[in-house]
Amino acid sequence: MPISLMPISPTPRTHIALPVADLDASVAFYRRLFACAPTKTRPGYARFETEAPGLVLSLNHRADAAPLAGAHFGVRRDDPDAVRTEAARLEAEGLTVQPELGTTCCFAVQDKAWVVDPDGNPWEIYAVTDDGAETYTPSRSEDTPGGCASRACCP
Repeated sequence: MPISLMPISPTPRTHIALPVADLDASVAFYRRLFACAPTKTRPGYARFETEAPGLVLSLNHRADAAPLAGAHFGVRRDDPDAVRTEAARLEAEGLTVQPELGTTCCFAVQDKAWVVDPDGNPWEIYAVTDDGAETYTPSRSEDTPGGCASRACCP
C-alpha cells in the first residue's frame, strides 16, 4: 500500500528541532523572526517552514528546555544593507537587537544583528563583507545577549 507524503518543496530545507520551555512565547518570537505564521500547530508542538532561508523549524515543548550549550543559529544575507533592513524590521517587531558591525569572526569580516529566543538561543542575521580575514575571533562578548566570550562564535 503506497504511503501518502506531503509534497516536497523545490527548495531544499534544513530541519532543526528545538526544545522550548514556553511554546506560546517561542511561537510569538519565531513569528517575528521569520515574518510568518507556523505552518502547523498541535498541543506542545509548532512547525515553521520558510523558503528563504530554506528551513523547517520544529518547536517541541519541554518544560526543562534550556539554551543549547555553545550553539547559535544564523541566517546569512547577501549584503550589509539587508542585515540593517532586517535589524530594523526586528526592532519594529519589538525584539531586542544587538548590532555587531565590522566584526571579525570565523576567518571573515561580517556585519551582524543578534536576537535571542525565549530559551536563550542566539540567532544572528549576518553578511560577510570580507572572506579573507586571517583570524578566528569570537565576535560576541559576555555583555551581549547570549554572549559567547568564553567559546568560539562559530563551530
